[in-house]
Amino acid sequence: MKKWISLLLAVCLLFALAACGVAAAPAAEPEAPQETPAPAEPEVKEWTRQGFFEDENDNMISVTWMDDTVEPGWYVGVMIGDTMTGWTIPQEGDSLHGDLNAWDESAEPFVVTVTEEGEDGLLLVVEGGESYHFKPMDIPTASIFVSVNTEGWGNISYAEGEEAPEIDTEYPYQSAQINLAEPKTHTFVAWPRGGSRFVKWTKNGEDYSTEAQITVLLDESMELVAVFEEDPDWVDPVAAFTGEYQSGRASAWVDSFGDGDMFVTVSWGSSAWETTQWFMTGRFDPDTRTLAYSGGTKTNLVYDDEGGIKSEETEYGDGTGTLVFYEDGRFVWHEDGVERDDMTFERLPEEEGDPDYYSAVTAMDKRAVEEQCAFLRDAYLNEDWETIAVYLSTPITVDGTELKSAEEFLAFMADKTVNGSDREAMEAETCRDMFFNGQGICLGDGELWIVDLSYLTEEAPELAIIGINGIVNK
Repeated sequence: MKKWISLLLAVCLLFALAACGVAAAPAAEPEAPQETPAPAEPEVKEWTRQGFFEDENDNMISVTWMDDTVEPGWYVGVMIGDTMTGWTIPQEGDSLHGDLNAWDESAEPFVVTVTEEGEDGLLLVVEGGESYHFKPMDIPTASIFVSVNTEGWGNISYAEGEEAPEIDTEYPYQSAQINLAEPKTHTFVAWPRGGSRFVKWTKNGEDYSTEAQITVLLDESMELVAVFEEDPDWVDPVAAFTGEYQSGRASAWVDSFGDGDMFVTVSWGSSAWETTQWFMTGRFDPDTRTLAYSGGTKTNLVYDDEGGIKSEETEYGDGTGTLVFYEDGRFVWHEDGVERDDMTFERLPEEEGDPDYYSAVTAMDKRAVEEQCAFLRDAYLNEDWETIAVYLSTPITVDGTELKSAEEFLAFMADKTVNGSDREAMEAETCRDMFFNGQGICLGDGELWIVDLSYLTEEAPELAIIGINGIVNK
């Protein structure tokens, strides 16, 4: 373009000179403009340094080409102090650059730049952090290969030498691979998970020892297997505490993996469309009747009009705390790092009676009816009229006043509250074996009347409120 502009300016200048009477030789035919060659792409240096590297402080980095990923690239793994992470990152120019925590949406970014340094080293620069200088690790060629596995429901631990290894109950091993360049002695320990018992160790398929702890000179390749079997006398300590619990508007479900581990789900319905759920799991201590957990999650769920999940957002995934269980059927939940008071949950009685208890007025089973009625009872007591409005069958009569729509109901309730005696009646309502007749299901002393709009049709059961009482002006 610049050449074309220059050419036009030159032609114009020649015409201007001619107009002024200056003699000029006839202009030669202009040469066709030459295309400007595109700038050459900078040459990218081939990345050649792979393997394991370490620095003087025993920090480590590994670099490996990965073909078997969705986007092939260089896998960079680091162990720096207490930080251990890794991910596949691209080559940008003469360096590898990317976020090694990209695999974990809940983790803070750990962005690094790796470049070749010196004859055989690597330079790692952490964005917003420090720089590290690595040299290749001296890894001897292995000639002894030992695999350690489990058969049945159990764990293993091992360490070099003759001392008993540390047992990691939080992240135990079920298998391991040991590669050695020369013979070395190792000590192994096997221990069962709940519901199992240790039987024996085998070596290369042959019985080796019935002792749970063994010390072995690893002077040749071999396979060691810790064998476990079901313990018929074992009783799961969690079983005595499984079931459904409640604390005001919050409900909890306690269950067991069958091996002494407990998992607990707590749900809090803030409205008809929104629910918050906490999930905690860990090893239950039967001596103190305590679940001390880490890695607890808190998730906010929003539902659509059909009851499907519209959105799901995990608020955190690293919660810690304790749940302490008592013989009277209670447990107290303490969550670390929150201002909320500890919550006390009471165990609900096991469902009794005929699941078709309410079959005269609805096709919904007994437990589902009572759970939904308990939800509506709580909304009434909390004067959550927006939630109540979702379940209205309009037109509806509220203490003798007929209201034709949910919008009219909300406007009517703007200056209303629950009468004292009616509040007491609803607080005493257990939502178990409720009274019902041809008019519907009665909550309290008639503060709420519920019917199934789909009863005697082929549609799914749909409970709705047809009557509300106990409402007075504020």
